[in-house]
Amino acid sequence: MDENIEGATEEEKSESGEAGEPSPKPEDKEPEPQVPAARLSEVVRERNELRQRVSELETKKEAGTITADEQKELQAKTYLKGLLKEVSEEAKAEEAKAQKGFEHQVNDILDENPNVDRKEFLQFIADNDEKYEFASPKAAFRIFQDLKKTSEESKEKGKKEVLGKPNLPPSQGGGSRGSGLEYSPNKSFAQLAEEAKAKLE
Repeated sequence: MDENIEGATEEEKSESGEAGEPSPKPEDKEPEPQVPAARLSEVVRERNELRQRVSELETKKEAGTITADEQKELQAKTYLKGLLKEVSEEAKAEEAKAQKGFEHQVNDILDENPNVDRKEFLQFIADNDEKYEFASPKAAFRIFQDLKKTSEESKEKGKKEVLGKPNLPPSQGGGSRGSGLEYSPNKSFAQLAEEAKAKLE
């Protein structure tokens, strides 16, 4: 079983280009998907565990109490520790590169459209990224503009509707204003009608 570990590490070394084979250039590769934060934290945790185990094995090696199997484990874990470090660094570099690219695209959009508030646009992206699944800041900006235009058109349409309504003439009955009838809770409707009829005659 230990031979498999050692053999696997040799294969991994040759695949990663450490055995003298040139590794493919990053430009030749297709862009890799971004590493989720959960996976990144898992890799960091595993790297820390490996560091601890490697330090334990190195302490045993220095004391001279390490067995052949533990020596192989130490070699394998040291190699894995290096790989995990590379993966972690690549993920962080990729994240930083993506952030810089995002900021550059946002700056370009805002330079072309100085009337757009940066804070408002970034808040729109943060609030609606999951809902609209923006492919890029440009796509987000198009949706931002469309929604803002629709909102402004709705406001204008509402204002026009309110201002366009005709003024209604005052009610012809006049209501209780100026009728000269005094309201009395003790009078019935018929009595009030008689009083109104008498005033009209």
